[in-house]
Amino acid sequence: IENCFLQEDFIRPTTLDLGKLTVVANTHEQYTEEVLSRINTQVVGNRQFKILIGCENLQVFTILKNILDMLNCKTVIVMGHVNDFAEQVSVTKSDLGIQLDRSAQEFKLFTEEGQLLREDEMVVLQTLVGLKDFGTVPIPVTAPTIIEEITNALKLPSVKTKTRTRSLLEVGKRSSVQVYYDGLYTLASVLEYLALEETSLKRVINSLPKVHTTTDFVACPPEAKGRVMRRLIKETRGQQVELVDGVKVRSEDSWALILPDQEKALFKLITQGTSSSKTEELRNIYKGKIARYQEQ
Repeated sequence: IENCFLQEDFIRPTTLDLGKLTVVANTHEQYTEEVLSRINTQVVGNRQFKILIGCENLQVFTILKNILDMLNCKTVIVMGHVNDFAEQVSVTKSDLGIQLDRSAQEFKLFTEEGQLLREDEMVVLQTLVGLKDFGTVPIPVTAPTIIEEITNALKLPSVKTKTRTRSLLEVGKRSSVQVYYDGLYTLASVLEYLALEETSLKRVINSLPKVHTTTDFVACPPEAKGRVMRRLIKETRGQQVELVDGVKVRSEDSWALILPDQEKALFKLITQGTSSSKTEELRNIYKGKIARYQEQ
């Protein structure tokens, strides 16, 4: 709705077709009930987790605090921006920490030792804790290869998605809540997973296969983007290539994703491999190709 409004991609109705404004009461309570209905509250409550919360929005904090109280969690609160949040997680001896933006759609998770989860670790964790909800597992093109290995091992249906928020959420559109872009439900699901598995966030993260990822931005004039994409598609013909979003070129133990930015004059280049040397090699190869193909 917001995108259509900003792009003015809609028909303006007459005053008679505007409809009526309906105020929905108790939305916070309904959301809380929905989240808790999907969580094994008894198992989580028995663990008595201690959570460090960093939040800039009082309304978001109030909802989260209510959910955690219902899950028998102890909470330590930090309002506003704190530079040493990671250190505070270990100082307060919390089981984990979470920092949320004002909407709670963007958030960061920290282990009990204050280790900040990387973006690829967060995607894998959300997939693990969300398996109970998924009919079909969404796999964004930027996701680590381990997610495909997990879904294949469990024989779960999956679908590759673009990196845009809408593409990821549309896969689970029949579900009232999803772990993606919802820090509150993600936290509740993570606590349930840790309680059921009788483990800690640090042990879960340490058990994941080590991958090396690089992200670069390569400048490119808008008029040259099409030329670069055509050259990349042509030269990778016959290789293992995905064109879900940009061009993703796979090899046995690594991949490179070349994404043209929709607004800025640049390409986003993401490479992943099982070793830092392989990842760096791919990064240099495709950075050079993007630069060369702009001139040809």
